[in-house]
Amino acid sequence: MRAKNDVECPELPDWLQPAEEAFYQQNTSAIDPKSMELLALYLKARQQHVGCAEALAECYETGNLPTGMNKNKALEWHVYAMSIGSIESKLRVAQYYLWQSSHDDVAKAILLAKELIANVVMETRSSAIHVNVAATAALLLLGHDTEEDESQALINDLLAHKSFANHPDFYAIQNRLSKMQRNPIANSSSLCVLNKKISDEGDFKVGIYKVLEQPLTLIGLPDPDLVKATLDSEFPWFTAVNAQVYQQLVVAQFSKMQVFKLRPLLLAGPPGVGKTRWAKRLGELCSVPFRALMAAGSSDAMFLRGTPRGWSSTRPGAVLQTMATEEVANPLILVDELEKASADSRNGRIWDVLLQLLEPSTAIVFMDECLCLPCDLSAVSWIATVNEIGKLPQPLLERFTIVTVQRPGPECFMTLMNNITADFAAELGIDKRMLPVPDANEIEMLRRCNGPRELNRTLRMVMEKHMVDDKRNAIRN
Repeated sequence: MRAKNDVECPELPDWLQPAEEAFYQQNTSAIDPKSMELLALYLKARQQHVGCAEALAECYETGNLPTGMNKNKALEWHVYAMSIGSIESKLRVAQYYLWQSSHDDVAKAILLAKELIANVVMETRSSAIHVNVAATAALLLLGHDTEEDESQALINDLLAHKSFANHPDFYAIQNRLSKMQRNPIANSSSLCVLNKKISDEGDFKVGIYKVLEQPLTLIGLPDPDLVKATLDSEFPWFTAVNAQVYQQLVVAQFSKMQVFKLRPLLLAGPPGVGKTRWAKRLGELCSVPFRALMAAGSSDAMFLRGTPRGWSSTRPGAVLQTMATEEVANPLILVDELEKASADSRNGRIWDVLLQLLEPSTAIVFMDECLCLPCDLSAVSWIATVNEIGKLPQPLLERFTIVTVQRPGPECFMTLMNNITADFAAELGIDKRMLPVPDANEIEMLRRCNGPRELNRTLRMVMEKHMVDDKRNAIRN
């Protein structure tokens, strides 16, 4: 049977044909319960039953079939379910197209996402399912179609729709859209980082740093409650740190100039507890540019203060590089493993330069050795991580709010699993639900991992093995 737009119902698989023959011969006792259940789904799906078509697509996705997972078959069933009216399958097809990542497939995915959002925008009242699908479609567009005016207009219309006002993803979508448009949620503000023009001398050419001569955007404040709720959910062992950030964001709402700015924060704790990942996630939630700098093994401070002119590698410091590429004056900068920086002062210590950057009175006139101009870096937020506090000089410690981070306990195991899966999916550019799920024996093995880093490495290896096996099965089928 064909659907309304001539999309054929997928054929009955070979391994289910004996069950169909027994069914029509009224010999149902010869059919095992699982095959009977799958046959019933197929027969109803062939009659254009949307729910049954969705269920069969899900079976192929999860591997709840004798032949295991088959992503190609799952896509085939989702396309059929979409053709007979399933909006959830329509979203899934868009996600599959993005996963395949060819130019034509991405274009198809974007078109489907726009249609899903438009359906809600044009309706006076929408069901929770329609609204939830539209939210996921909006996040999909924000990740893959950031320059399209039509997409931005659709998402703005979705945010203005009364059915969407209380959706859990409302602020996440609003923040990502505002970052994309360089239009902060709070009052539009800017900062003049330089008050003079940069001169070309020798081998140094102004290039992209010309933008520093113009006022740069200051990103506004995020929703403190949303930031805290998300961080508490994803990093429950960072409760004390989350509370510190929340407190500062709430107090900043009383400021005349409501822009993102945190006091210097020092995270102290054993390696592998997620300090760097937490800082990166904070930057994402607050919609500010994030850059991580590795202090361990650095023999001088040129990457912070800039390389003087006359060197072949002359360039401004890392903070100004970030400002120039992001065109934002208040990025979030992480200095990782600060205590491992070299204590040799012959070429300048990182600790001494950082002391200038953390002190408001000197950060506002920080002299970059490449630009040879005083730069206003007072809007930068700083986070540093250490394994041991004792190695840092006391004047530097006094500039930080110090918070100790403990190792996550056994109760955080599933949270860590979800975080690692989400990171892996983001790296691949796919929905995390498309990744294979470890079985019970693998879960038990993963619980015995010694810390988040070992869990991260082992879980990725488990998922990669499943994905390779799935591909081999798909080729054989």
